Amino acid sequence: MIKFVNVYKTFNQSEPLFENLNLEIKDNEFVFIIGKSGAGKTTLLNLIINKIKVDDGHIIVDDLKVDKRFNKKNQVKTKNWFCFSRL
Repeated sequence: MIKFVNVYKTFNQSEPLFENLNLEIKDNEFVFIIGKSGAGKTTLLNLIINKIKVDDGHIIVDDLKVDKRFNKKNQVKTKNWFCFSRL
């Protein structure tokens, strides 16, 4: 399971990209992430694997809270996800 709870993320002190984002993806669900350029698709994936940190809120992956610390040691290992810019 992947769960976003009240996640807030902004870049460069500008308008928030995610504000109070709540999302739950259950085990064995198949999810498409679509949107225009700059909508936050890659950011969403990078938050899940802890490549970048949330400004507020938290993310739970497999019942474990993703740590807010940003470093290579505590990144979630990726399995199979792909990002296609044009289909």
